[in-house]
Amino acid sequence: MTAAALAVFVLAGPGTGAAATPPVSSQAKAEAIVAPSVVYVTTKWRGWIRLTNGRLLSHYPFYVNTTCSGFVASPDGYVVTAGHCVDDRTADGGKGLLIKEALAELVHAGRLTLKEAQALLQHAYMNWTVEGTQSGSPPDRAIAVYQARAASGVPVSEPMQASVLSFSSLRTGDVALLKVASPAPMPMLAVAPQSPDNGTEVVSAGYPGSVAKVTDPRLLPSFKEGSTSSTQTVNGVPFIEVSAAASPGMSGGPTVNLDGQVVGTVSFGVGGESQPFNFITDTSTVRALLVRNGVPTTLSAADQAFRAGLTDYYAGHYHDAVAEFDKVLAVQPSQATAQQYRARAVQNYPNEVSGTSPWLWVGTGAGALVLIAVVIVAALMIRRSRTRRSPPGAAPPPPGA
Repeated sequence: MTAAALAVFVLAGPGTGAAATPPVSSQAKAEAIVAPSVVYVTTKWRGWIRLTNGRLLSHYPFYVNTTCSGFVASPDGYVVTAGHCVDDRTADGGKGLLIKEALAELVHAGRLTLKEAQALLQHAYMNWTVEGTQSGSPPDRAIAVYQARAASGVPVSEPMQASVLSFSSLRTGDVALLKVASPAPMPMLAVAPQSPDNGTEVVSAGYPGSVAKVTDPRLLPSFKEGSTSSTQTVNGVPFIEVSAAASPGMSGGPTVNLDGQVVGTVSFGVGGESQPFNFITDTSTVRALLVRNGVPTTLSAADQAFRAGLTDYYAGHYHDAVAEFDKVLAVQPSQATAQQYRARAVQNYPNEVSGTSPWLWVGTGAGALVLIAVVIVAALMIRRSRTRRSPPGAAPPPPGA
């Protein structure tokens, strides 16, 4: 009876911690991967407007501030966002925003009616010039990048001034590559090796404009789930249709598959639709931007460790998770998501799930049974030996000897 009970205990042992494994959806894990790498991008525009006749509309400049999103593509400060967020050349970027602002001010001052301003808009796009401080130069722009609280660990991180290395306008790809001087390595996202198949589940991340109205949008990004539908082309450039909801402030934010790999960036939506109907840049467009500018597209060692830590955590291997998160924090000490998951893993030490192979446990249990059988056989042999050595007429041994 005791041997049988021991065998049951040995075989059942490894299963006792399985119920303590934290529940997780694939979307939740993807969001955990993405959160530290999403950034908030602001652009301050200033420009003077020159009319068709060469005269300035006003001797004072017009100002517009915009907000977008983006993601870190390399630990040394390369950031990808939407091209139209930093475009200083076309009406889809800063030029168009400043012209709209000028017409709005003319309406407010009573110099134009709203109807007149709307009728004038397309003519202004085509024929008016928007200049910066230097005559004939593009409008002035100042771009700042903020890290998410999930990366910086503080409610509002210090802005990092960004320079534009390359951009494609809305109609020619809608991607841009920025460079910031980060004081420490930044958590990055990897770009998927190829475009997603139709029906692939995705998550879009960014800072929607509606959030900006009620709270500081630099605190935490929002996540919108959906799936890919089809690939469409604009001027021969591919864009991927997705059902994930998006709003203007999310432009440039990453859309990822459930492995946390970037499949595109939020670009534009189609108005007047009852269901979410948005487009992201194609995976190939993002990858080409990085390759063209010599930006590595493979994960750093710290970012690989972060993903390994999340995998261990959700598998219930908390000690292994802590070891991986420690690797991350040695390189990225302010990586708040790694800090949070490390703390949770330590709290879950009592619920540790064994990392030993189930087949090894089967072998261990079988070995225990063999050992017990050997003990029983040995006991029987000893019993028989004692029986043979008993003198004639001796009483039989008591039961159980």
